[in-house]
Amino acid sequence: FPMNLESMQADNFHPMIVDYVEKYPEITGQVFQNSGATIRKIFLQKSKEWEYEKECRIIRYGYFGTEFQTYERGKYLSNVIAGMNCSNEYYGELELAIRDMNAQLGTHVELYRAKKIPNHYAITVPNHPRLDVYGK
Repeated sequence: FPMNLESMQADNFHPMIVDYVEKYPEITGQVFQNSGATIRKIFLQKSKEWEYEKECRIIRYGYFGTEFQTYERGKYLSNVIAGMNCSNEYYGELELAIRDMNAQLGTHVELYRAKKIPNHYAITVPNHPRLDVYGK
């Protein structure tokens, strides 16, 4: 996603910083009385061991009629990163889907695959412009 907050907010997308916590969040019925607290506890918390990622997630507020949201892929989507445990079969399906989308929409979305950095609790994304720790 671009770092153009005005454009994102106009389309109801809101970037939010992930909280890294020691304990799994406790979800009770009371959390649903405050939508902000609900979002933070359910969608924006991860284990401390992932803190090196410095992750930001995009939340879209509002009622949109379906759980599957559409958005202008040419405007927002620049790349897809497959996790390091993504099977070759699923990676191949992603490649085809992205190739078809690029042809259909005239976009240039790139596909990358995360890889574990040997002997570290960290990952790298080879050839990615920002996340390739070896290519810097």
